[in-house]
Amino acid sequence: MDAAEAPPHKATTGPHIKNLSKLRELLWAQKRELEEPDTPEIEFTYKDTDSYLTEISEFYSYLEHTEFLGYRLSYEQYRLTIGSSGSHLWSQSTEKEHKKVILRLLDDLDSADSVVRDSSCRALLYIALGVYGECNTEEVLEKWAIDNCFLLYQYQVFQACVHNLGREIDAVFFGEDQTSDINYDIRISLYLNIIYSIVVSIGNNENQLDSHNQALKDNFVYELGRPISPGNEILAKTLFEITLKFCSGSLGEISIKKTLLLLWKTILVSLGGTDKLHQLKLDARKAANLEEWKDDKTLPNILPLKPQFPSFSMSSVDALANLHKEQKLEEKGKFTNKTTLLKPKVRQSDIDNFLEKARLKFLGYTLNGDNSTDAGLPTSIIEGLKVLKLHLYVSLGEWQLKNEQKLTHDANQNIFEDEALDNPTEMLYQSMLPKIQQYMIALLKILLVASPTTKSKSESFNIIFEVVPKVSPPTMRQTLKVAVDAERHKEIIIEAVSALILLLLKHFKINHILQFEHMAQNLVFANCIPLILKHLNQNLIDVLTVKDSGTENLEFPACVLNSVNVISPDDKENPVYSWRGIFSCINLTQILQKLTKWKPSRIMMLVVFKSVPILKRALKLKEGTFQLYLLKLIKPQTRFLGRNWRKSNMKVISMIYQRVRPHLNDDWAYGNDQDSRPWGYQVEENNLRAQIERFNNRRYTDMKAEVLPECLPYDNSWISVLAKEIHFADAFKKHYEEWLDNEVYQRNLNWDSLLTS
Repeated sequence: MDAAEAPPHKATTGPHIKNLSKLRELLWAQKRELEEPDTPEIEFTYKDTDSYLTEISEFYSYLEHTEFLGYRLSYEQYRLTIGSSGSHLWSQSTEKEHKKVILRLLDDLDSADSVVRDSSCRALLYIALGVYGECNTEEVLEKWAIDNCFLLYQYQVFQACVHNLGREIDAVFFGEDQTSDINYDIRISLYLNIIYSIVVSIGNNENQLDSHNQALKDNFVYELGRPISPGNEILAKTLFEITLKFCSGSLGEISIKKTLLLLWKTILVSLGGTDKLHQLKLDARKAANLEEWKDDKTLPNILPLKPQFPSFSMSSVDALANLHKEQKLEEKGKFTNKTTLLKPKVRQSDIDNFLEKARLKFLGYTLNGDNSTDAGLPTSIIEGLKVLKLHLYVSLGEWQLKNEQKLTHDANQNIFEDEALDNPTEMLYQSMLPKIQQYMIALLKILLVASPTTKSKSESFNIIFEVVPKVSPPTMRQTLKVAVDAERHKEIIIEAVSALILLLLKHFKINHILQFEHMAQNLVFANCIPLILKHLNQNLIDVLTVKDSGTENLEFPACVLNSVNVISPDDKENPVYSWRGIFSCINLTQILQKLTKWKPSRIMMLVVFKSVPILKRALKLKEGTFQLYLLKLIKPQTRFLGRNWRKSNMKVISMIYQRVRPHLNDDWAYGNDQDSRPWGYQVEENNLRAQIERFNNRRYTDMKAEVLPECLPYDNSWISVLAKEIHFADAFKKHYEEWLDNEVYQRNLNWDSLLTS
């Protein structure tokens, strides 16, 4: 065969071959995703609290079930000592006898004998827990526990326990002698138990109450946010101090889990939960004359992370047509009928940037500070400007920042009067302000130690000492019980810390945006962002699956109502997911989103820490709220990830478009980074810090010398300096003449040369 008659040689290179190889790689990637095991959708309702008995059971470890008998015996011994004519059973006694018992125990709680105080404390705890020795069902126990806690608060038991708790903490911290045969950590734990039962039973009670109990609840919520401790501090400040001292090692073996749970519930009750936050935001916007943002906010459906494609070959045209038809039907039926699109928002800065670019392009100049003049601009630009203004949303934080600038200017002109509000959030911020940085570091240190991704290291504190018995367990079953309890203990700590930080951020953001920024900046400087990413960087589906479905028999109240304690094997076909685990993950993602929202420097931190693969892997946990905040975290990073990443992750891009609220004129998916200035990241944080310091220095004048001494302005007026009264020490007054001889008369100074030099 001649060379001219030879068949054409197939090309091995060229643009078509490269496109085919890329298409082949894309199809293989889709095939690998389809072969991965699918995870079921999780039905989870996010709310502030779990059920009442679950919250009580989380406060106690499995190792404490042996102590419940001691609480019951202490109570029965008191009933025999009183010698009432009626029945010794609480459930069969009259209200008058209940009052007699409580007042007797309250008197002994103030006894100088520590043994008497401890015995009284155990008996009161038995009453607060619902006299479980007389109950057969959980429903009956719950009813008695709530009613008894209202009764204990009515007769001042709550205030007495808070007072004794502060006294015991001071005794331990200042090293006073312990005259009792009981360890101080057990005594402190008893007071924490009673206070926690009362806070949860009254504060989180959503049942319909009569007028008497409703008045008690309202007074309790008010009192919980005001100073009630011996040092004239609010209870939350006392618990923050306990946490800080625990992390420093100055309190030894104190139950940090109980302290954090009580701190979380105290702030939740005194400041309010989700419903209260919504109402506070509406009231604050109304007070600022900001219009209400009406939005039919319906959470979109959980979208599949991996493609639901039928198998087809490259030459099957019919299959491609059927695929296109199925996708159109799915979009019409699933996403249009069941999903309410969120109303887009526009910030004032977006309008300013739009006008500036349009004027520069069509007119060749800009008008700084003018966001209304549209003379000379094309009709299309004017119409676009009208659309942007139609969706303008002025947030409460933006209004507060603008108002703060005016107040700072007025303060410099000495025509300012402080406008600090008298509410529980303001009082909490003022009490936390001197040590807010230490508090945040302490919470993050505890969160780090409790994280399952943290390897065991030598820390200055031990968070699981209360679940580990002093003697090694003799059997494998006991060893398994201790291991399960230790993991449960860490989960509860993570739940409490994450919920506490998120709750504080939300309330501070509504009360004043700079209070929120102060706390957020302290969290960022304490490496909160990489810590949360480290917690999310694990197989969440495996971690959140409950592997011991029979451990409910080890928890309160099952341990006092049912003596059978069996740990059952795992059920792999119908997995049960941990409520507190999902709750903690949602809280942590919300914290991360609040710290980085509209902060280019912190968004770059997410990029530097390579958070997108972690967040994308976490999307496999199909829970609606959790996925929503993960997508909100991925969205601002896409502009930094490059075109190839966006092409290979179009499913994630589509989920963001369908589920996250859009912002008009936002080019997040195209990589045009207008606001990013790498050289200005440090300047951005420094300016924010200076703004926060000016706010604290202006608003909290009585605390500025203690909190921010470097922010005090210099007094350059010689009239005011000379008018100040100077107080000399007694030693200086006594030796004043000697000082004149040594420092003034005997020194030859050339004042002319000194002044000219």
